[in-house]
Amino acid sequence: MKTLLFISFFLLILSNVLAQEGTDGKLTTIHLTLDDKSMSEDQWVYWFCSNRKGRFLVDSCYIEKGQQMLDMQGYLNDEEYNKCSIFFSKKGPDAFKFFLYPGDRASANMKTHKYEGSVMTEEFFDEFMARIRAGWQKQKFELALKETTDTDQKKQLSDSIEYYNYQILQGIFRENFNKTQNPYFCYYCFLSLREFFTNEEYKDYLQDMKSRFPHSGLIQYFPEYEKFTQNAEENVRVRKRWEQLQAQKHGIQLVTDLPEKEKKELTEELISVKPYSINDTVKALTGNGQSGEIISMEDIKTPYILIDFWASWCTPCLRDFPNVKKTLEQYQGQLSVYAISLDDKDGDWKRIIKSRELEAFSHIRIGGWDTKEGRIVCNRFGITAIPANFLLDKDRRIIATNLRGEDLIKKMEELEKQIK
Repeated sequence: MKTLLFISFFLLILSNVLAQEGTDGKLTTIHLTLDDKSMSEDQWVYWFCSNRKGRFLVDSCYIEKGQQMLDMQGYLNDEEYNKCSIFFSKKGPDAFKFFLYPGDRASANMKTHKYEGSVMTEEFFDEFMARIRAGWQKQKFELALKETTDTDQKKQLSDSIEYYNYQILQGIFRENFNKTQNPYFCYYCFLSLREFFTNEEYKDYLQDMKSRFPHSGLIQYFPEYEKFTQNAEENVRVRKRWEQLQAQKHGIQLVTDLPEKEKKELTEELISVKPYSINDTVKALTGNGQSGEIISMEDIKTPYILIDFWASWCTPCLRDFPNVKKTLEQYQGQLSVYAISLDDKDGDWKRIIKSRELEAFSHIRIGGWDTKEGRIVCNRFGITAIPANFLLDKDRRIIATNLRGEDLIKKMEELEKQIK
């Protein structure tokens, strides 16, 4: 009898373990304590995930107004990383992020941003908060610099600003790259630093990363692995679903949602238009500014205009803004910036303009890649990726493209010499 009971108990445990493992990975759970905004309406909530095998929808559930907690579960199958985003269909974040291992039992308080049960998520959050704190320090010194007239103090404050700017862009990533034991977080730091590396640094860091994580397919096959699932049918289907949810939430009309006649006319227009090339003259550009006013490129009277395509989610775009601002300050009255945002959301666009102090630019927003206006303008300039920029002369001819880093100021110096 005891033997029979033991066997039954063993089989019960085994069946439970197998159920947790599943055929598609290990059962993974997320418990959320909602903030006031997220519990302010009845709405659907979706859990999306991307990993080396592609993108997929893990779980979805319906919450009622005033509901304070939410539990979601699903099977994750990538032992290296699973980048998860919780999307709220009406009010709340578009991407409340977790970085999970299969089998994690993660929880987060959206009011306090406290994470538990996910080592990888905590590591990412600590890195994010370190850069936020560095940003606060930088801002404090920038305000002090504006108020002081003392030469020595100005030098000290400028050095402090430069230090914290370095920490935000490179220092924190370099420190985390060296100390992390997590291959995906190391890989993330490597990608964040890539544009700052010299050729030798790039080779050294890549070799170091590959030697430290010999069993990581993500790292050992870099960069080829990125091509493996890029165009998989399921990936495309999930991406389209994500875009539709975003569009519904923010009142954006996607090209795919246009009436058939309008869609056909747009397709014919896109095919008939040849993208701009060097020496082409750019026709009039107009768009809505931050207050809804029409901002036309024709109203800009400086000899040179930099048309800059960017978005709040484009990290390389944000990193290049200090170089653009520096050049603009040096060539006041000679250069203007006509910044064209591909942001879907008005709030994200305005937040970056304010936080990065970009008020000196002329700003318009044309929406994302799949909006009608976005598709037309991007097609006209041949934009397939951002950042992208175009330098125009006094006749509004394109004289240079994709001036990144110090390239813009060097180009302006070259033009200045030609004038003299």
